Amino acid sequence: MIDWVSILISTVTSSSIVAISLVILGFIAKSLYGQVLSKDLDIHKSSLERIAHEHSVKFESLHAKRAEVIFEVYTRIVFAENHSFDMLNVIDDYYKISIKERFEHAKESITELATYFEFNRLYFEDKTCKKIDEIIKRMGKVLLDYEPILKAVEPEDLNEEHFEVWKHSFIIILKDIPPIKNEIEIQFRTLLGIENSTIQ
Repeated sequence: MIDWVSILISTVTSSSIVAISLVILGFIAKSLYGQVLSKDLDIHKSSLERIAHEHSVKFESLHAKRAEVIFEVYTRIVFAENHSFDMLNVIDDYYKISIKERFEHAKESITELATYFEFNRLYFEDKTCKKIDEIIKRMGKVLLDYEPILKAVEPEDLNEEHFEVWKHSFIIILKDIPPIKNEIEIQFRTLLGIENSTIQ
């Protein structure tokens, strides 16, 4: 006769051993899979941190270059403005140099500003570029309009037309340029992340 109880006990015991073995194998597989995922995650995390660092360094480098370009453009605007004012000032004794020399200084400063800006305009927003272009254009107009006065350097050679050109040039340098320059200063501060204050 078949001993059903022994067979049942043997089957349950075998099934239990298989089940326990499967649980243990499942736990080991899950543990190994978790370790592999953790290792992959650490590798990806490290890779992302490296990429983020590279982008941070590039951004900082770009910001530093942009700050340098802003400084250089602004310095050239100030020199061009000052030399243009000096050129228009008729008190020769104060400057100890001739009006022709002052004209050449203004011309050189405006040319340096225009050239440097043209090579570096990609660092600026379009609205800032338009303002800088406007300053260069107005200062250039002063030079073009003022050049004929150089041919009449003696006071007795100056006529009413020369005086009107001189007066109009002075208005451009003293009244038209400062508000544009002020707008550029505000835009430069924004680009540099400096809080703007109203400049009077």
